[in-house]
Amino acid sequence: MDPEPDPFVHPSGTVSRHRRKGPGWRLSGQGLRRPAWLRSLGLTLAPFLLLQGCGGNVRTPTTLHVLIVPNSSLEWYRSFYQEALPETDLLKAFRKLNPEVSIDISTVSESDLETRLRLSKSRGLGPDLLILHGPKAISLLEQGLLQPLPRKDPQLQLALSQVAPDLLNHAQGSRGLAGIPLFAEVTVACFDRRRITEPPTTLSNLLTVAAAGNPVGLSVDAASLYWTAGALGAAQALKPILLPDTGKPEAPLLTSQKQDLQRWLDWLRQSALQGKVYLGSGPEDLVTGLESGRLAWIPCFSPLLVRLNRTMGRHLGVAPLPDGPLGPASPFLSNRIMALGTDSTPDQRKLTLQLMELALDPALQRKTTVTSRYTIPSNRYVSIPVASSSQLAALSTAYNQFLQTAWIRTSYSEGELDRTLPKVDSLVNLVMEGIVSPDEGAEQILRLQPRRP
Repeated sequence: MDPEPDPFVHPSGTVSRHRRKGPGWRLSGQGLRRPAWLRSLGLTLAPFLLLQGCGGNVRTPTTLHVLIVPNSSLEWYRSFYQEALPETDLLKAFRKLNPEVSIDISTVSESDLETRLRLSKSRGLGPDLLILHGPKAISLLEQGLLQPLPRKDPQLQLALSQVAPDLLNHAQGSRGLAGIPLFAEVTVACFDRRRITEPPTTLSNLLTVAAAGNPVGLSVDAASLYWTAGALGAAQALKPILLPDTGKPEAPLLTSQKQDLQRWLDWLRQSALQGKVYLGSGPEDLVTGLESGRLAWIPCFSPLLVRLNRTMGRHLGVAPLPDGPLGPASPFLSNRIMALGTDSTPDQRKLTLQLMELALDPALQRKTTVTSRYTIPSNRYVSIPVASSSQLAALSTAYNQFLQTAWIRTSYSEGELDRTLPKVDSLVNLVMEGIVSPDEGAEQILRLQPRRP
């Protein structure tokens, strides 16, 4: 009888879940070379020698099974994203320091993740480590498909003390800590340097740039539009609607909420009436528009810089999102965290926790930020080298904007946001297209907010 297929075999069939005869790497069927920086990395970590076999005196390598889950908003971008996964720097470093340990790496989409985890859990074959979007990890933890991080474990306490508090908060769920932050990704502004020499720093400047004949692209999604809420003073009004479990305001706040929402929707409607402001169908539409020259300025989620740097080269400009009259922009931030699977042996769990600890090494965190040019380090003591790159400087400013926007800093599960965000998206789209007035749009969005009993 043929063996049952493994739930974590890569679609290409090249990544196996089963133990191999010797240590080594596999990533989607491609070999991983050890870079020169790794050979000189000043890290020390004792190797882990595990005894197995009948007599206990035969050494065989332990295998860690690592599952990388790209953000669901990047499914269309998967081929580019996987070519430059910053997570691999960490795994290479761990493999270099622990040659006795084999690491099997596979990737799976967010849409398939839950089904695969349930199947693997039923067989006791789940991954040891997952690297994924924070809200998704919180949702899986609440379903019992991930193991809470042992915050009191002495091995992790020092590591957790190094994590930026706001990023650590993003990994906290109702059932415990879903994982430890590895890095963050954030929305910035991308523009064509051939058409815009000075990027707009305010919303007013942005409309002026559009009026001068430089097409601006927006789309109704978390990364491409909700950054305007902070700039127009509507972030706090949206918080109890999008994340009702963390808001629940008393009734007297509803009047000011409507005013704030209407002001935000008014600006969006007026911007849509501008001849050179284009409402796209999503991030992919905006990116291809910038690449083709159809657009001159777009908001872009930082992982998209991998593709844009390749396709536009020196013509790509990157800057912080424009602030507004009522506050800083409120960029979307995605926390990439390392989470524990449920089926590890004690030895695999110990190694996984040590890998998490290594992930916060300052030299490794800095290198990942500098080489990727789109990640924000999670180690609070590692600063972004803003002088070395305008892209890194934009990331640093974007992170500071994020820190000033309280509603985005609240942790949430994927399920919480999914209950309301699509409905708000739909209403915003209707307002921008002129089908619903800003006043009526504010009323309808407000009705989505649960009332306090």
